[in-house]
Amino acid sequence: QETQQVLYVLFIIWIMVLLFIRIRIRLVDTNLAVLAAVLAGFAFPALLLLEWAHGVFYSFDVFQTSDLFLQLFQTGIAAAFISLIYFSVTAVGDSITREYWVSKLRTFDLIRVGNLYNRPVGLVVIRAIAYSFILTLIYALTLYLTSESYISVNESFRSSSSFLPFIEALIYSFLIFFIIAQGILLILIGKLSSYTKNGFVVGAATAIAFILLNPFPFSIGPFSIEIIAVGLSGFFIGWIYVKEDFLTAFFTLSFLGLQLLALKGWVMANSPDASIFYVTVFLIFAALIFAIQSIRKGKSIRELPKFVPDYIVDLARDERVKQELQIARKVQQSFLPDQTPDIEGLDIAAICTPAYETGGDYYDFMELNDGRLAVTIGDVSGKGIEAAFYMTFTKGVLHALCTDYNSTIEILSKFNTLFRKNARKGTFISLIFGLIDIENKDFKFSRAGHNPLLYYNSKKNELNEFRPEGIGLGMASEAVFRKNISESTIKFQPDDILVLFTDGVVEATNRLNKFYGDERLHKLIKQNKDLPSQEILQKLTDDLLKFGDGADQHDDMTVLVIKMK
Repeated sequence: QETQQVLYVLFIIWIMVLLFIRIRIRLVDTNLAVLAAVLAGFAFPALLLLEWAHGVFYSFDVFQTSDLFLQLFQTGIAAAFISLIYFSVTAVGDSITREYWVSKLRTFDLIRVGNLYNRPVGLVVIRAIAYSFILTLIYALTLYLTSESYISVNESFRSSSSFLPFIEALIYSFLIFFIIAQGILLILIGKLSSYTKNGFVVGAATAIAFILLNPFPFSIGPFSIEIIAVGLSGFFIGWIYVKEDFLTAFFTLSFLGLQLLALKGWVMANSPDASIFYVTVFLIFAALIFAIQSIRKGKSIRELPKFVPDYIVDLARDERVKQELQIARKVQQSFLPDQTPDIEGLDIAAICTPAYETGGDYYDFMELNDGRLAVTIGDVSGKGIEAAFYMTFTKGVLHALCTDYNSTIEILSKFNTLFRKNARKGTFISLIFGLIDIENKDFKFSRAGHNPLLYYNSKKNELNEFRPEGIGLGMASEAVFRKNISESTIKFQPDDILVLFTDGVVEATNRLNKFYGDERLHKLIKQNKDLPSQEILQKLTDDLLKFGDGADQHDDMTVLVIKMK
């Protein structure tokens, strides 16, 4: 008895651990678990109250109000504990079986959604009654074939301890065997089914679990005979579970439990527990009539809808969204240059790292007919799909405008007008657009509210910031935009470096919520000024990774490094 109690405690602890894990990964149907907890929370206290009521009505003790309050308090504590156990077992059992062997829950799902009157449930009831009689026969044969065996039952009758013994027997049978069936079949066998669904293995595992936990309300002596009887019963229940489903196995155990609880009602004449026997017989006949009518007039399995828990629907939707975002990311990446232009006199490297599946950062290179190279880098306000959409819009418009231009101001002004007409109000883009002229060795550009452009002058060994006047695209009308934007020109020479970046670089944070900052960026560029562009970019990427120290990336990061040869 003590060993069984220890096993029950360890089993409950294991279930609690499984529940915590599965709640974290959102694989729990709380609706079913709450329903089971509520029903158990009412049913189990009912057993205690029936016992207490018997003591009140059939004892000669003086009734005191304080006893009622004490009983209600103790019953409430017991109800809370039992509800927690049923919630945990039901949640974990349903989750595991739905993951590894969902077909075993098909008819059980019909009942949980209220589809009681149908052919599958009718067949389950008839089979369960038949299987329960077979199990009763197994016990009878065990007693008959072994001369030293005997039935060991409690000397007292249920009617001597419960106010309505037949109600108490019904509640007890369904309450106990519901949690036993879930714990052994849905959890233990559910876990085992992830490795094998072999009928013999499942039956053997169920037999071992029954021997260790022994859920039946009486025992057969001696101990070796009891192990054989309980083990055979467990193996048979495991076989039923494999061949049929969970509901059949549960109903089989419940009907078997009622027959065993009614034992004292029919093995002796004038038994005080006769009402349990009569109610059991009536219940079995009523169940048979219900089953026959369900089979005759109920719907078939093909006509009944399949049940899918909310969490599976949510996970499927999340997975679909995740796949769509991955597709969107691939599409967005396809809009960025596959490789940097191979232009004599220029050493170019670039990188764009979105914070999420998609982002609003953008960079591009366009080789123009007059030999110049258009360079742009931008950052759309916001993040995610919407920002990615405006990024692709920006690429298309800029490519179209670059076919006919007078200056960078003209291109950005036209783009601002088009963007304001098509973008949602409040959306804007910060951007730098410039033209590199290799022949004249200059870079003309305009800045529409973007981060400053960094220019390393190799002759003076200086790193300078260029912040020409300009406001974000989409923030103002064409007249206001033209009035507040200007064009700057940088004359360059060999070994000079241009660095264009988005704010996700300098605003990258570490675990202490400190910014990477402009100063650290400037220092890194100067320290690595003699390296090729790709190596400078790699040094920056490594330094950002080291600085972040595992912190989440909260904004897109894009960097262009252009070095003059």
